[in-house]
Amino acid sequence: MSGLWQVLRTALLADGDVAFGAANCTHPSKVAVDSARRSVACSLGQSLASAEQRPGWAAQNSRLCRGRPVAQARKARVSGGNAGDQPKAYDAKSQQRQCNAGQGAQHRPSASPLHPRLADTKRLPFHAHLEASFITEKAPCAPHAVWTWDQASGGKFANINRPVAGSTHDKVLPVGKHPLQLYSLVTPSGVKVTVMLEELLALSHSGAEYDAWLIKINEGDQFSSGFVDVNPNSKIPALLDRSTEPPTRVFESGAILLYMAEKFGAFLPKALVQRTEALNWLFWQMGSAPYLGGGFGHFDAYAPEKFEYPINRFAMEIKRQLNVLERNLAERPYMAGDEYTVADIAIYPGTAPW
Repeated sequence: MSGLWQVLRTALLADGDVAFGAANCTHPSKVAVDSARRSVACSLGQSLASAEQRPGWAAQNSRLCRGRPVAQARKARVSGGNAGDQPKAYDAKSQQRQCNAGQGAQHRPSASPLHPRLADTKRLPFHAHLEASFITEKAPCAPHAVWTWDQASGGKFANINRPVAGSTHDKVLPVGKHPLQLYSLVTPSGVKVTVMLEELLALSHSGAEYDAWLIKINEGDQFSSGFVDVNPNSKIPALLDRSTEPPTRVFESGAILLYMAEKFGAFLPKALVQRTEALNWLFWQMGSAPYLGGGFGHFDAYAPEKFEYPINRFAMEIKRQLNVLERNLAERPYMAGDEYTVADIAIYPGTAPW
């Protein structure tokens, strides 16, 4: 298949750094690449149809089997068209306007003369999937030199997402009768603080009594003036300790666990080596799980458009982190050794569902 890959290389590297696939953007090398593209399509139809039958070939070429668009890896794009079309001058500003106009639209393959049913790639043979990834992908927009917020991001949380901090409305947080006021929600980060408080109460620690208040993040409760006073980052959970004067605010779940462990002298070893090991795993959880779990959940469940790369990227890293967890617990009963600590309390809520 060396001839086929030579054609691919010619098409991909024409004019130094050009790939095909854009529906709206033009480039001076359009005619030359269109010709190479048609050679690719013909070669793919003949060569890959037989190649895909060889055992293991698809797995070895999974990058192509998954249909990742080559066009996304290139700086410039050329439009599809007839070989007889006259090349047009490349206009970066015009391209950006066209890209901006297409933002938010889902990327779907369009019909092709070679495969009239190209829009329904699920019913096409393997080589047609590959062709679709090369010649029908819409050009992504060029990155902004300075990003500006000029439209909603889309997705489940578009109504509350914004690029600035601070409160959006005035609202006083409720306050109960107990020393500790917890403002939270049933998420892995929220549950770890509740577990810590219940563990302290189970050990009969005086002063660990608390009032829990629901923060409805889908409705923007975290952007109220009262909540922002407790957590300027507008994330749950947040804790207000009214047993001190003035009251002590504590935000970030790991900080809350550490604050209560030191306040009550529980679930954190006193010896330096054992304490450090517990903190190692506490901050391992804080630095990896929320970002990776949240990233995977966003792209897999909440994003308005589904893209394979970010889903695969976050899924792979989650698997690796779970393997780190598994290997550590294969050698000891608890994360930091023989003692149950804040590290276990932090890690369990996010990993138990898996």
